[in-house]
Amino acid sequence: MNNKTATIVPSPRQTAQDRYNTARSSLILLILLTVVNLVLYVIEADRMLLFSATVPYFAVALGISLNNIIALVICSGVAALTLISYLICWIASKKNNVWLIVALVLFVIDTLGLVGICLINGEITMGIPNFVIHIWIIVELVIGVVNGRKLKRFPEYADVEEESVSETAESAENVSAE
Repeated sequence: MNNKTATIVPSPRQTAQDRYNTARSSLILLILLTVVNLVLYVIEADRMLLFSATVPYFAVALGISLNNIIALVICSGVAALTLISYLICWIASKKNNVWLIVALVLFVIDTLGLVGICLINGEITMGIPNFVIHIWIIVELVIGVVNGRKLKRFPEYADVEEESVSETAESAENVSAE
């Protein structure tokens, strides 16, 4: 009797798909936590989550601090437009990896906004945790973009074909072992 433990090794296509999906998950998490941050700011909570976009948060903060309804509407519009842009990228990236590239570009711009805000306020050391999170999100998105490009090179049926080849080889081993 042969007691071999089967190890399942994901196919290159599955690995690329998993990494791409992880980047997309990070993007939707970014959107959701940014909305949570905006709600926390509006209700004047003394907390802020690090895993969020900077531009929408500071746009709303600027609009509120100006004590002008027109400024608040404009700044809230900028925040909403930014979040809607990220959401469109997330939805559209399910079918086309170009949209993950767009999300990456938007988030790099957001990170530059963070750098600018920290430089203007003179609070570079206060921004370090945010910088670390922003860099991490950028890396996640880059990994997603790279793997999205890899997915284009694989045929859609690659996993099914690989499974049937390994099953055929496995059944051939079982027959020869008997």
